[in-house]
Amino acid sequence: MTNPADAGLTVKAMMEEHVRLMGEIHATQAQLLRTALQRQRDTVATAVTNVAQKIEGQTADFLAIVGQFSNEI
Repeated sequence: MTNPADAGLTVKAMMEEHVRLMGEIHATQAQLLRTALQRQRDTVATAVTNVAQKIEGQTADFLAIVGQFSNEI
């Protein structure tokens, strides 16, 4: 026959394991979120840098054209 105190200890052990596992899941999910957010920041930074470089290149081309035009006047 099962001792009622054993049932209480079993439930306590189960709850302790559950809390531990939930902590592990939370830590894993938090790390996944941190990684995804960092990737998003990196993507935005790269995209903005690429746009700025493209604009800078177009500005250099424009200045070259204007300089050539002004030299011909």
